[in-house]
Parts: sequence; structure tokens; C-alpha cells
Amino acid sequence: MKSAIQKNDVLAYLSRAFKKFLKFMINKLIIASLGKKKLIKCYFFKTIKWFY
Repeated sequence: MKSAIQKNDVLAYLSRAFKKFLKFMINKLIIASLGKKKLIKCYFFKTIKWFY
């Protein structure tokens, strides 16, 4: 009985850790894509200013 409870605890811990990791990765991806968009925008506007 005790080992079953321990197994469940481990599984619960792993699933929590995995969810946290997924959230972290998704946030990183969102931040990275937003950063890239900002960089592209800045570059785009600089290029336009340079042409006119």
C-alpha cells in the first residue's frame, strides 16, 4: 500500500513539473517571437527611413 502511495506522489510531482516546464517553454517561445517581431519592425522602419 505504501509503495502505491509513493508511486502516485512521484507521478503527481512529475506531472506538475512537466506542466511547469511546458508553461515555461511556451512563455519563452512567445517572448522570443515577440522580440523577433520587434527587431523586424525596428529594422523595417530604419530601412524605410534610410530610403526616404
